Amino acid sequence: MRIALFITCVGDTLFPEAGRATVEVLERLGHEVVFPRGQTCCGQLHVNSGYRAEGLALARRFARVFGGFEAVVAPSSSCVGNVREVVPQLAREAGDDAFAAEAEDLGTRVSQEITAAISGQETVAQALSKSQGYAVPVGQAQP
Repeated sequence: MRIALFITCVGDTLFPEAGRATVEVLERLGHEVVFPRGQTCCGQLHVNSGYRAEGLALARRFARVFGGFEAVVAPSSSCVGNVREVVPQLAREAGDDAFAAEAEDLGTRVSQEITAAISGQETVAQALSKSQGYAVPVGQAQP
């Protein structure tokens, strides 16, 4: 599977080894990992600070950059949660139902759950299909 890696702005600054480890694990499992060069921030920091319009603008950019990928993995459950849960809500509040639907669709393909694949009990695609955006402890993936 071709997987886009979203390296979060804070994660890249504070925990760069997490991104490197994510790539190593996914490649070891036989996946092709790509790093879209146009990626920036998902908008979570802006939304959490009260800058909702700016956060929505960054979410639109995220959707343009990652929208064409079958799977997107990020080593940050808070960013995944923002993309999956907050962005569609922000779009609806802004009156943009079309982008809300696009964001909901993209959210189904964004996950942090690589640990299920590590356990050997599921593939990344299976984990993504059940993902709520948060990590599953290694060895506890549902068959």
